[in-house]
Amino acid sequence: IGHIKSINKVRLIIFIHDIRAMMFPIEKESMPFYLELFNIADGLIVPSENMAKYLKENNVNTPMVVQTLWDPGVQIEFEDRPKFEKKISFAGDDAKYLISKNFPLDMDVDLHLYGRKNDNMVKNKNIHYHGFLDEYSLLRELHQGGFGLDWTENSYWREYNKYNTSFKLTNYLAAGIPLIMQSDNSCRKLVENNHLGIIADSLEEATEKIRNMSEEEYNGYVESIHRISPLIKENYFTKKVLIDGVYTL
Repeated sequence: IGHIKSINKVRLIIFIHDIRAMMFPIEKESMPFYLELFNIADGLIVPSENMAKYLKENNVNTPMVVQTLWDPGVQIEFEDRPKFEKKISFAGDDAKYLISKNFPLDMDVDLHLYGRKNDNMVKNKNIHYHGFLDEYSLLRELHQGGFGLDWTENSYWREYNKYNTSFKLTNYLAAGIPLIMQSDNSCRKLVENNHLGIIADSLEEATEKIRNMSEEEYNGYVESIHRISPLIKENYFTKKVLIDGVYTL
């Protein structure tokens, strides 16, 4: 970094995806290093408004712009729309985020898990485990219908979700399905303002909302996602944040 900054007329923008000192307790002591590094830069690209606020409160004075959503790793052109189904899909580590352990077992809403199998995963007639799928296969599976879950029942990771932006959101939106997220998720405003899915404070509340939802209401969410899909497919959010980052210099 010092060498880059020493080059005449070179300006440095740091792209922040995650900050390890915020993610892992064992690395917490390294946070002053990150804060110093961020203050050396001429600009920062951060994953959320909450992250920008946190850094400013910790005396980072470098100009910042917000990424909002990550670009999808793969893209598929779907000819049809997802169907209204009372099911929730979660792509991630069930052992880490404690989803099956806290999912309501007595409701007619199914949970579909995509990811690493764990010995403590709850087994029930409304919980279905699919294992790992490649990105193309996962998007095709998700696109069939239902909702995409960006959630954790682990209090430590829930705190971090206030600041980061999950790739799960992009995958679900790329598949065309509505989102479900907790009320303190960093992307809540994006979801609410664009009618992209459900905000809830518990999995019980989320499943209850799905049980009482009409097909017309579901299709309204799908239509909203369809309207913003060109932005996701054309990598709009990264293009915009790079341009905005240059203009802060």
